Amino acid sequence: MGAKVIKDAAPRQEGDLGDVIDTGTGYMVYKVTGRINARIPELNEVRERVVADSSKEKAIEAAKGYASQLSSKGVSALNAMPHETTGIFKRSEGVIPKLGGDAKLKDDLDSLNIPKSYSVEGRSCVVWLNQFIKADPSGLNPAKSYLIKADLLKKGKDAAFEDFIKGAKKKHKIEIVQDKLK
Repeated sequence: MGAKVIKDAAPRQEGDLGDVIDTGTGYMVYKVTGRINARIPELNEVRERVVADSSKEKAIEAAKGYASQLSSKGVSALNAMPHETTGIFKRSEGVIPKLGGDAKLKDDLDSLNIPKSYSVEGRSCVVWLNQFIKADPSGLNPAKSYLIKADLLKKGKDAAFEDFIKGAKKKHKIEIVQDKLK
């Protein structure tokens, strides 16, 4: 939508009303109230931001490199180093404690007997499987099985809805009014 407005507004003079534009969720009319000429700022105007951005990028790359270096060490060497653990979790929970719901990481769970480096929620980390507890299917009765299936189905639907909303938000301006969802 923004590109449509810019393209339509560029040749207009101050005070002109724009054409009616279909936004996909409604219609919009705008008025050109002023112009700000584009320019490239002088370095002294943006130096702090440039330095901060550059420092941040270098720190992120250094952290990724260090995580990659650590992931080449064996599990016993990593276990000997200070580290955090997720604690016990179930795959069906949808997220891994302290690591979130990263799809690539969840897909790799079975192969994490060899450490791998990941970027999770803006952090570089090394992940490996320290313990695997296989579920005992003998304790699964039909009622429990039904509840697990229903829970997984609900989580799948919720995840699909979230993905749909994320995609829609990229294409359209969407405002969700939580009070009206109840």
